[in-house]
Amino acid sequence: MLRRLLQRGLTRAMRARADGPARAGAHLIHIETAHRVDGRLVLAGWSTAGEVALAMPDGTPFDVALRMGREDVRAHAAEQGIAVVERPALVALGPRAPMPERLDAVVEGVAATVHPPRTTALPGALAEHLTRMGFAPKALAEAARGAGDTESLPDRDRASIDHVLTSPADGATVVAGWALATPGTRLRVEASDGATAEAEQIVHHPRADVLEGFGLSPGIEPGLLAYLPPGRRGRTVRIVAVSEGRSRTLARSGPTDALSADAVAAARTLFALPGREAAFRARAERIDLPVLQPLVDAHAARALAATVHRETVGHPPPEPEASLIVPLHGRDDFVEHQMIEFSRDPWLRARAELVYVVDDPRLIEGARTRMRRAAMLWDMPATMVWTGTNGGYAVANRIGVAAARGPRLLFLNSDVVPRAAGWLERMVETLEGSPGAGAVGARLLFASGGLQHVGMTFAHDARLGIWVNRHPMLGVTPADVPMSGPVEVVAATGACLLLRRSDHDAAGGWDTGYLIGDFEDSDLCLSLRDRGQRILVEPRATLVHLERQSVGRGEADGMRMRTTILNAVRHEARWGGTLARLAEAGR
Repeated sequence: MLRRLLQRGLTRAMRARADGPARAGAHLIHIETAHRVDGRLVLAGWSTAGEVALAMPDGTPFDVALRMGREDVRAHAAEQGIAVVERPALVALGPRAPMPERLDAVVEGVAATVHPPRTTALPGALAEHLTRMGFAPKALAEAARGAGDTESLPDRDRASIDHVLTSPADGATVVAGWALATPGTRLRVEASDGATAEAEQIVHHPRADVLEGFGLSPGIEPGLLAYLPPGRRGRTVRIVAVSEGRSRTLARSGPTDALSADAVAAARTLFALPGREAAFRARAERIDLPVLQPLVDAHAARALAATVHRETVGHPPPEPEASLIVPLHGRDDFVEHQMIEFSRDPWLRARAELVYVVDDPRLIEGARTRMRRAAMLWDMPATMVWTGTNGGYAVANRIGVAAARGPRLLFLNSDVVPRAAGWLERMVETLEGSPGAGAVGARLLFASGGLQHVGMTFAHDARLGIWVNRHPMLGVTPADVPMSGPVEVVAATGACLLLRRSDHDAAGGWDTGYLIGDFEDSDLCLSLRDRGQRILVEPRATLVHLERQSVGRGEADGMRMRTTILNAVRHEARWGGTLARLAEAGR
């Protein structure tokens, strides 16, 4: 029955819309009917391709929940010489939002734009399938009567500006507020120096207080965030309604507020602005990252230019074969645990130097005391360097590289402890004995004994709409993953990573452009791969990683998740093409 409905819908939709199916490379996609069920958008249509993704203009994804056969589509495609999948019909479930004029589609990796029709009453055949998907009968009955097909729209244009935040780095501005626009009206945000954010650049989000105040339906998202590029300091801002070639000011700003020059503090302020988590990827790309990146870069430059202080205890080898670089932040009590284990490793004591980098001013005196005590008790030489600033993970590693003397660099988290002696020697042997090797990681275990790391991969997170790092076989018992020798992987964690100094320098070293500490290790591995080098994991080097404990307690207010998405957006901008090719190759 649903198949017949969609077949009839093809003819109706083709008559109703002159543009017809949208072409995406060698395939077609078409949205024939649109409905609203319990406030959510429901689309029915078809595509000749198997892999189809749909999203709102702000990046909010649809869930393609159903695929079915469509003989009429197959015949239509055959007439045009287009290959078609066995089940071209589709039903997609979207957010609670107004129906936009266009939707973004990705069909077999090719981008396209589709134009959905206006929402109509829900057909009974489609309602049967939605019942099996968990929709409430009452909501389906209302949708079948056509309730909610016509949006409850504002009777006139209104707007208000709540916050205007300006970056001290370059004058870039974020405008937060709300706006209600009548049909046919376009919104624009303008600055007094001429900078603008057009309607397509504005990010909208729900504002229940505004809807309630004007008696409007929940389908409208009046919340507004806009980015204005760098410009004159002290400029004023207004929200403008544009209709029939004429513009009218709806709201003007008062004095602007300056964001903190500290990138983390500025991020906290921006991340506290309202918005939908599902759409944060698009928002981060348009608003948060352009504002924060200059602050992150300026902070790293200041930290790298600071005076470096140095203290050495004991007698490190005069010409070390490798330098262990260990950043300290949040807590310093792991120093003694590491130095005890290092002192029990004859190869490490004789051929490697240990360099701690204190990246937290609060820890300087305590860490120095712990290092001196451990050196005296266990006869383990070590060096500690610090600047009195918190530069971040990548900056700390760069300071450590500058202080280190060895031709090989072992980057190690302070909460990583070896299980037995000989681990570093084996990693050096693998690095030097494996043709094309650019970096070697270790097998890391949780304290409970399960696998924490045997290499990293990349996956596209459909919920967040972004490429993220993944640790395969996380938590698996090591005995269930037999590894007799070095294994090539896509990337390896920076929690324990060995490189030659020459390769590190040629790849550009640690990228200091990420916020707080995220994605720097995969970025470095991808830089090495870009130079044609391989990334390996040496399973005979087994250490325990008390993950995330080296940086203290995590964020409880969503800062961690939004930081991860922000950094993932930057990571994807640098390496998106490479990540897609790795995925196609099954890596």
